[in-house]
Amino acid sequence: MKKIFILFFILIGLSSCVKDEVFEGPATIASVTYLPKTVTSEDAVTVTAIVTDLIGVQNVKLNYSVDAEKFSLDMKLSAKNTYTAIIPAQKGQAKVEFTVSAINSSNITTTSKAQTYKVENANEVPAVIESITIDPKTVTSKDDVKVTSIIKDAKGITSVTLTYTIKNVGTTIPMQLGAKDTYSAIIPKQADNTNVEFYITVINVNNIKTKSKEQAYTVGVTPIDYTKIVLNEIDGNSKSVELYNNGTETLSLAGLKLLKNNTEWWTGTADSGVIKPGEYIVVIQKNPNNPNLSGNAGISAKQALKFELTDPNNASLGIFLRGDEANLGGTISDTAPNSYQRIPNADGEWKLATPTIGGKNAKTGDAIPQK
Repeated sequence: MKKIFILFFILIGLSSCVKDEVFEGPATIASVTYLPKTVTSEDAVTVTAIVTDLIGVQNVKLNYSVDAEKFSLDMKLSAKNTYTAIIPAQKGQAKVEFTVSAINSSNITTTSKAQTYKVENANEVPAVIESITIDPKTVTSKDDVKVTSIIKDAKGITSVTLTYTIKNVGTTIPMQLGAKDTYSAIIPKQADNTNVEFYITVINVNNIKTKSKEQAYTVGVTPIDYTKIVLNEIDGNSKSVELYNNGTETLSLAGLKLLKNNTEWWTGTADSGVIKPGEYIVVIQKNPNNPNLSGNAGISAKQALKFELTDPNNASLGIFLRGDEANLGGTISDTAPNSYQRIPNADGEWKLATPTIGGKNAKTGDAIPQK
């Protein structure tokens, strides 16, 4: 009989433990994105949220304010765990702030981090110059140089010109449209040691002007090959970014840039030193020990994140992107304590692994979650 009573109390205890583990919430809002990324006064904005809950979701709302006036919309289930709602078009210069809130079956509410966008006047949005390249990359005195650019504008483009300067004398020539959104022009051959600077100007149908960053090349001088410098590891735990020299030449860090979410995060100077073959250089957020290897704030293991490494001529040397580019900085799943690494080291795909910052990357890793 004593054994029966003991068993009875054990079962009651186990039942109590199971009850304590019952999930009540809150729901998880895995990601919140909006489109279009550039919003004009003619655009309604579609907000999409991924919401999950083990015991069910009662209601998902989009809460937004326009210049402090508040509104709320029910979000509709459009696909599995995917909810959408549309913010109507707003007047130009309006500031829109929004959050998503979800109520689960236990009546527990969770709310996403606030996001904002500014509405541009439809007639004031400039064209976008997406890329500029030259051919050949190593220019001799026998070479005409073809400058090619991808340029986009939803309303249309009136003119695209290339301005190049030699010994303080500028020449402007029209660029011709070839394939879709692709414009090109030819800079004539020049003598050895001639420095040629150039930029592109675009005017769209609303007479809005866009000017590119200035680029340059020197005739007869072999440009420094920065392509062996690798964006190799990004660690949201130590708030650091690792560069690796996968080549055979020692290169200066001067002029190299790290862009975080399309904004300059760090720029190398002569005081930043050099990176030797096989060497790892670590740039740390708000580095207290070395201001020449110190990046701005903002690296997180639970946010949509983009990093790009560029050379002194603004050519891209590598890009890391986690999440939706339309929602950079938005909260998504937490990947701590792991970091993002190229696996195999230097030339592999981006993977998730135990941090190795300042040294050779892990041999194996896992896929990086994008939500």
